[in-house]
Amino acid sequence: MLLLRLFYLLLQCTWGFLQSLLGFLLLLALGKQRHMWHGFALMTVFDLQKVRISRFGCISLGMFIFVTAREGCAPDPGIAAHEYGHTFQSLLLGPLYLFAVGIPSSCWALRYRAHYAEYKAAGVAYTSRYPEGWAQNWGDWAMRAHARRAAKKK
Repeated sequence: MLLLRLFYLLLQCTWGFLQSLLGFLLLLALGKQRHMWHGFALMTVFDLQKVRISRFGCISLGMFIFVTAREGCAPDPGIAAHEYGHTFQSLLLGPLYLFAVGIPSSCWALRYRAHYAEYKAAGVAYTSRYPEGWAQNWGDWAMRAHARRAAKKK
């Protein structure tokens, strides 16, 4: 498990350097927040009420995951897994990630938030569009794999 984590971090710091650098800068910009490992990625949990960025939501940049949760509450495991899935997209696409995933994902997130009631009424899930469905599949797969490895240790 340690070798896999080291390999993941090495790839994120080389092939995924640009998005990992942006993630590290965001980590610094958010200041003192809760941090924990989520799989192989570093997850930062912050309270939207205490962050001065009004339209900010959950985001993944390289090996960094940023999720929201009220102070003292755990982040939604489904959202955390989804954002973890984006980190695997970063591993696969490397320097193309920001253009192939980051921009389309951000545009869809803003559009979905702006038209949430309409999409909900029409039964359109957030993960129904590229690249969100792909990220969800990666996140679900990775969390099942981590659970299997943890079960084997017991």
